[in-house]
Amino acid sequence: MALAPNILIVSYRAADLLDRCLDSAATWLPGSPVHVWDNASDGSDAVRDLAATRDSVSWHFSPDNLGFAAAVNRLAARTTDGDLLLLNPDARLVGDLSGTRALVASGGRVAAAAPLVPVPHGRPWDNAHREPGLLRQLGSYAGRGGSRRALTSDLYPAPPLGPVGYLTGSCLLISRAAWRAVGPFDERYFLYSEEADWAARARAAGWTLHLVDEPGAEHDAGGTVADSPARSARSRRLLRESQLRYLGDHHGRASATAYGAATAALSRVQRSKRALAARADKPHVLITSNTLDVGGAERQRVLLANGLARRGYPVSLVVLQHEGPLRDEVSRDVEVVVTPWRVPRPDLDTAAVVVTGTTNTEAAYGLIWRHAALGHGRRRWLVAAHTAPQPDGPTYNSRLARLIRRSDGVIALSESHWRQLTERQYLHAADPFVVANGVPAPAGEVGETAPVGPDGVRMVFLGRLVEGKGLQTAIAALARLADRPWTFDIYGDGAHRAQLEAAVPVELRGRIRLPGWVADPADALRDADLMVLPSRLEAQPLSLLEAMWSGVPVLANGVGAIPEMLAGGAGLLAAGLDVDSWTDALREVLDHPEQLAALGRAGRERAAAAFSVDAMLDGYEHVLGAVMA
Repeated sequence: MALAPNILIVSYRAADLLDRCLDSAATWLPGSPVHVWDNASDGSDAVRDLAATRDSVSWHFSPDNLGFAAAVNRLAARTTDGDLLLLNPDARLVGDLSGTRALVASGGRVAAAAPLVPVPHGRPWDNAHREPGLLRQLGSYAGRGGSRRALTSDLYPAPPLGPVGYLTGSCLLISRAAWRAVGPFDERYFLYSEEADWAARARAAGWTLHLVDEPGAEHDAGGTVADSPARSARSRRLLRESQLRYLGDHHGRASATAYGAATAALSRVQRSKRALAARADKPHVLITSNTLDVGGAERQRVLLANGLARRGYPVSLVVLQHEGPLRDEVSRDVEVVVTPWRVPRPDLDTAAVVVTGTTNTEAAYGLIWRHAALGHGRRRWLVAAHTAPQPDGPTYNSRLARLIRRSDGVIALSESHWRQLTERQYLHAADPFVVANGVPAPAGEVGETAPVGPDGVRMVFLGRLVEGKGLQTAIAALARLADRPWTFDIYGDGAHRAQLEAAVPVELRGRIRLPGWVADPADALRDADLMVLPSRLEAQPLSLLEAMWSGVPVLANGVGAIPEMLAGGAGLLAAGLDVDSWTDALREVLDHPEQLAALGRAGRERAAAAFSVDAMLDGYEHVLGAVMA
């Protein structure tokens, strides 16, 4: 006889619905172990009170809202035998699922099965869906309008007799053998489409999914968000994000891009969807980024989006080309929209501000977006000009400069940064807003800078090995100071690596080393006495800020925003960009290493006062208020 299935319930608010769900499980499947995972919410206190009355249930309270997929995975990991019955807290069993359990236990390649689950305004078999594709995902987002036989509907016109595309998790029995073979849910799907993704992987591995013609459960769809327009709006946003991800994973980037463009246009004509997202107290903030890859300004944009969302702003992160590894660091409170630059998001009835970078695609998006308002609320466009100024000519091409001039304002990183950007190019009639970027404080306490050891000053560089970083200047200067004790570790990788290795004199190859890329900057900075940054081109280097936060003194060139970053004795500036200037600056450090501890303390204090994430958010809030006034 097959083991009783493990009942897995992911709870979010609505303790009354959960109580009803647990009653039905005890009635129809009295021998089944019940596991409840409560995702942190404003209803968790009521759920804890309920837990105190039900000792037979295994309860797990999460300090954070992990999302549905992650919660199911953690519950499943707490069981070792028996199949897995996923049951929504706003559903209740109305039968013992004997047919469903028998089919899954039959020993065939049945990955999962589900009974009939009637929902309001639907058919009893609507928990079964056709395989999702671009047209069907669009139909789903639009409310499944039109005939069930149409290509745009993912619902079956009649109860399906054979294998189905996927089954929703409101009442879904998953084979333990299939779970082990296919793997758990993909936790990138915070809510929605995780069952569709799992089903696609199961079908690709030769498994099938079936609907069983027996009464199973009744489901009050949306019961945990039905009383809140804001939660309903967030639920709809998560649906869009998950469908975008599914199309990208299983149908390719082009399909996902087409979906993003089409849903943006669709939202424009569906006023009810725009109304759900409207917020009167704060403007909606859209932050553009071409990608969410690692290595450029993308991380700062994610920090900004997450921070503004924490402060109560509706925030959308608009990705114009493709996602990347940083997608996993975006807060669940931030909407991620993947769309071509030619299709600006127009579905906002509230006041809104878009903050773009200075790439051609972002600036074009900002201009088109602002002029697509058509009376739907006030719109402003800000350009975050975070580019490293070119020393010998204009920083931007003439077309891009003309676009920047048409914005409602420019955000520079410092006064000197703006001055260098505009020395050879006219960018805007108005004075710039000045907001420095911020980086998170290092984890744990930062100790005092240790005295220089017997091997001399340990210097480090941290960044991409590309032309313009000036590392050959530092190497040439150190070659002149070979009689003094020091080491120099160049952390990073890039196109200029071979030239740098060739530039290191043979006799110094044990002292000037290129260890390669380091995943955590703290590993490179942990035992450093000095960070050197001989770059000829910089805007506001984050590696320099990371060193300051860590209490590592800095020697750099006075380019971009660096003079303000190291103001007040927070670091050292070389007198020029040439080898002679760097030789003099390094000689002073090597001859007087006792000054480094005080420089490290001053740098850390400067970073905490002016370059924290909170300081950056304060600056952006001031800018948003000023530009909307």
